[in-house]
Amino acid sequence: MPIVFAAAIQQVVSHLLAGGVVALPTDTVYGLAALPTDAGALRALVELKGREHRQPIAVLVDHVDAVAPFIEPPEALAGVARFWPGALTAVVRAQPGGMLPPVVTEAATVGVRIPDDDLARAVIRGCGGVLAVSSANRHGEPA
Repeated sequence: MPIVFAAAIQQVVSHLLAGGVVALPTDTVYGLAALPTDAGALRALVELKGREHRQPIAVLVDHVDAVAPFIEPPEALAGVARFWPGALTAVVRAQPGGMLPPVVTEAATVGVRIPDDDLARAVIRGCGGVLAVSSANRHGEPA
């Protein structure tokens, strides 16, 4: 699993687009990232974390517009966008048929955040603007 650094952004993006999982820095902690629409990649992320498949994984986006096709209504984040980038996660209703569990919860919601980290946003942007990201620690261990 590659760890992201500035010179390797395209290599990391290619790995993610091929269904891989990577570790990358965010503004809060290191995270494990995968495409939120790739069931195999999400399974691998959950296994690396050592957690239950039902526990939700938030998505990090590079811009509110990138997640609009996956949420309903598409403008649901308009009221919180002024607080981003930063460590605020907003929970909104997910559009059916887009992102997969465990990104989409049993209640059909998804947590969304724009990280305050240029490197993380560059990787996210390279992957279409949306990535499923969970802290890189094993489940139950400190970040």
